[in-house]
Amino acid sequence: MIRYCFIFLLVLAGLFLSTQGLANHIVGGEFELVHIEDNRYMLRLIQYRDGAQTANTVIDGSVSASIFRSSDNELLIGPINIPLDVSDTIPYTNVECSIGELVTVRVIYSTEIELNPTEFDDPGGYYVAYERCCRNVGVLNIVNPSAAGQTYVLEFPPIVRDGEPFINSSPILFPPLSDYACGRELFYVNFEGQDPDGDSLVYSLATPINGFSDQTNPSPNAAAGPYPLVDWLPGFDEDNQVPGDLPLQISTDGVLRVVADNSGLYVFSVLCEEFRD
Repeated sequence: MIRYCFIFLLVLAGLFLSTQGLANHIVGGEFELVHIEDNRYMLRLIQYRDGAQTANTVIDGSVSASIFRSSDNELLIGPINIPLDVSDTIPYTNVECSIGELVTVRVIYSTEIELNPTEFDDPGGYYVAYERCCRNVGVLNIVNPSAAGQTYVLEFPPIVRDGEPFINSSPILFPPLSDYACGRELFYVNFEGQDPDGDSLVYSLATPINGFSDQTNPSPNAAAGPYPLVDWLPGFDEDNQVPGDLPLQISTDGVLRVVADNSGLYVFSVLCEEFRD
């Protein structure tokens, strides 16, 4: 079983619902680690940015990530410089409930890495992490969001098992939340990704990871886990991240649903777990 975390923010404002901000310009994202051949892999960090805000318009030319061994949190590779690859704008399709202030830009950072089979054979596996502060000041469901960091984490298995190569790629192609939804009506979207190896994927909500970044050091080299989580405000928790007649939920096969009552910004996190055989 391999775990992947995806971080996003729901916006519930007036009569619409969509994704929005996570640093005050980053609205979510995920890692991908895709096998190329032999011991070479493509590492990608996909970010979604608030393209309408004006305080943080510069897109970083690169980001840094680090790879750790899960059994003892030992740093094995890093920091890894991941250069900017491509950026584009996500179109919103439900214009009935749209407003002009919502613009989401997808930014993809990618680099090729090589994993040494003599170092990456631990049965406990490994994880890659990236940290960034801070979140939108207007987030309504966590404590002190403007000082809360965010951490992207992808766990992956050893590349050697029982002396033989073990080929595995992470799930890929998770769709951005690109539709508006009218308030107090059922909003649902298929959040399911694809697995290049045909492995089974299971989804659940998780508490977003805060990590160790802060306002004085907003973009540090990723530290080793375990990572502190965000602190929920009273009335919110992992099972009630976005409240309403139907609180935010996700089915095990990846369908996200909510019937929300109140307008505002709500951070949430999705956990994807991968199973083989």
